[in-house]
Amino acid sequence: GQAATRFVVDVAMDSSDPDAEDYVSQARCYDLVGRRVLEQTLEGFNTCLFCYGQTGTGKTTTIMGEPGRELEDEEKGILVRLLEDLFRRASEFEDGGQEVHMKVQMLELYNDRLVDL
Repeated sequence: GQAATRFVVDVAMDSSDPDAEDYVSQARCYDLVGRRVLEQTLEGFNTCLFCYGQTGTGKTTTIMGEPGRELEDEEKGILVRLLEDLFRRASEFEDGGQEVHMKVQMLELYNDRLVDL
């Protein structure tokens, strides 16, 4: 037989049952992943937020938030939270006399088609 393939991940999250002990809310997802991306970005590193999975598994909801409820604080997705924090922190730096330069690019890969959003 074939040798087993091992995959290493930083964290696996489950948001299928809000009553489950290991349920990961949008806020918890941001705490687990987004804050680290934010801090590394502010340290000057190029960063990437990448969401991968089968159709219908919640990638868009994780990134943007619960459809129709994206602007509610509890339902904001990881990208919305990340950008809010990034621009808030950039404003704080500017208020302190620092110059801030940012470049954000959003891409979607779907059915082997790359779209610059």
